[in-house]
Amino acid sequence: MAKKEIGKKAFVYKYFHNATGHWNDVYEGGDMEALHLKLRMENVLARIDGLGLPEGARVLDLGCGAGLMTVELLRRQLRVDAFDISDNMLKAAEKNCREAGFLEGVSFVQGDAEELNFPDGQFDLVVSMGLIGYVPDWENVVQMVSHVIKPDGHIVLTFQAKYGLSYLLNPRIFRLGTIKNFVLRKSPSKRIPQEDRYSGRSFKGTLQNNGFVIVSDCTIGFGPFWILGQTVIPEKLGIRTYINMQKLADSHRIPYLDRLGKTCIVTARRSGVDSKQLAAVKS
Repeated sequence: MAKKEIGKKAFVYKYFHNATGHWNDVYEGGDMEALHLKLRMENVLARIDGLGLPEGARVLDLGCGAGLMTVELLRRQLRVDAFDISDNMLKAAEKNCREAGFLEGVSFVQGDAEELNFPDGQFDLVVSMGLIGYVPDWENVVQMVSHVIKPDGHIVLTFQAKYGLSYLLNPRIFRLGTIKNFVLRKSPSKRIPQEDRYSGRSFKGTLQNNGFVIVSDCTIGFGPFWILGQTVIPEKLGIRTYINMQKLADSHRIPYLDRLGKTCIVTARRSGVDSKQLAAVKS
């Protein structure tokens, strides 16, 4: 692994390891950040519910963080492997599961998403919220996931959209990594890792190249409303604007607005061949 990639991985680990409290509590806030994270969670859960997984289906929560998604998966009577690189995050996840009354049917696994140490065909579903943009080699993660999902199993994941409206209005901030937007303002650290963004087309292409069939994709999230570093809509009004724009995007009344959200959510199905068969076809 290149020195730059090792440095990024260490930086990401240190930040999230030390920011466990922030990511444990952030969903409870009333600001735009909390609104967006809750909307992301609701959308991901709706897609999981639409899969009709049977009770006891095996799920990998990849990059589980403080375990808020893990709790929701357990609430649906699924068996969960909660996986994260940070032992502090895993401790928080275990605590949240315990307090919610769910400690059966869950395992907590510390490890690197680029080096998944699970048998082939282990999981009916892999869920990954907000992880992909922080790993140095996201394509390798997709490849790893393609091995551990059962044939005809599913993946539901999120990533930051390269052409989201927030970025198009504010490219300088993202390009320079300036700590000025709403996510960073309430961070416990002044210096946080910058989340990489991807185009939906190229990302879906990588999934397809690794044996996945795209089931659905959408984007969500508008705001914060900055233009070249300057606030144009205050946060309270911005929250109302965010909600109204999301409703318009969901209604499909304005062409392409549903493609301009800042977070992309993709559901894909693993083709009905195992990973060894797929490798043989590729060779």
